[in-house]
Amino acid sequence: MIMTRTIRVTLLGLPFLVGFHSPQPRHTFIKHEVRCPDEVATTGYYRNYSYGFSISIPSGLRGFWNSARCVKEKRDCICMGDHGRFIRIDEHSYLQVFVGVQNYETVKETIDEEVRFILSSHKKKEERAEVVSRSRSRLGGVSATRLRVRYQDAKTADIMLEDHMICLPVDRVHSGFIYSVTLSTAEKEYVKRNALFYSIIKSWRFRSVP
Repeated sequence: MIMTRTIRVTLLGLPFLVGFHSPQPRHTFIKHEVRCPDEVATTGYYRNYSYGFSISIPSGLRGFWNSARCVKEKRDCICMGDHGRFIRIDEHSYLQVFVGVQNYETVKETIDEEVRFILSSHKKKEERAEVVSRSRSRLGGVSATRLRVRYQDAKTADIMLEDHMICLPVDRVHSGFIYSVTLSTAEKEYVKRNALFYSIIKSWRFRSVP
């Protein structure tokens, strides 16, 4: 069963009062255009209120909504959960922060399924992918699994590396969900791009959910 957390975002799109010197009308109202979260880029500090975490987006980069599109109403946006941010580095490299649903009971079963999903997604694009390493790590002070995958891009023929940090918290607020950070970049750029990956890992904090 697919689980998500629905949020209502109240926008600061209320009319504001502007005075004029003309006799009639003395005052007029101007409506400010409302914008939903999926229409606005995020920079710097980002807090996710749907799934309870925060990160710092690396300087010079912007994070974009990577969840289902919001429905705009007159003064609100109805959004089916904020799952994270997609952060483009360049034309062929990106970072992704995403929260999904845990469909298996144990951590091992869930991680194994994540590995199968990652490899099958490359297979569908006719890309041969292999797991380079799988090791224990931590995300926000919580036990996590770090997974590195190498593949050849079907379009550019570049050798690519994906670095995945996958975490399954067991506390009352965050249990039942998979928290992940992913870096995808050309292998020749990996050392330089990996610093961006680490900066997000270092800044990660698990937060309460309102």
